[in-house]
Amino acid sequence: IEAVALYAHPDNPVKGLDIKQVDAIFSAGHGCGWSEDIRQWGQLGLPAPWDKQAIVLLGHDKKSAVRDFFNKSVLCRDDFASAVEELKHDELLAKVAENRNALGYGRYQPDTKLKIVPLKKGAGDYVSLTPDNIYNRSYRLQHFMYLYVNKSSGKAVPAEIADFLRAGLSRDGQA
Repeated sequence: IEAVALYAHPDNPVKGLDIKQVDAIFSAGHGCGWSEDIRQWGQLGLPAPWDKQAIVLLGHDKKSAVRDFFNKSVLCRDDFASAVEELKHDELLAKVAENRNALGYGRYQPDTKLKIVPLKKGAGDYVSLTPDNIYNRSYRLQHFMYLYVNKSSGKAVPAEIADFLRAGLSRDGQA
């Protein structure tokens, strides 16, 4: 299971976001139904001095499976806003750490010192991104990752691939 987090600077006072708000922040045309673009922190209820600050948008590059998942799950397959800077995951985390106005989406990294913004979908409460909330499926931005093996019909899986599969499916590998 891979979870996708919204990362903000640790000083950012945002308490949480609704999925439709996230769509309005990151999408070009808010395909999921929000009525307007959200481009400043004040539109999310943050007080001064945050209220007039532009949200600096950071995301994964076009080759990323995280970007594809985020596009389908959050943006309802809409285009990304032109202001979203596309980065590799480590670059994204570094930029969020150095910019108090940054908001970036990326794969869940539990050991980060960044703020992971809680999310909600619909009328429920905000849900924090924790391993427990991933496993009980209450955190919504997650998906299963699959591994496919290409092998010839009637032939055994090559030994090195079989070893890799055994390691990945072992108790330690699953942990």
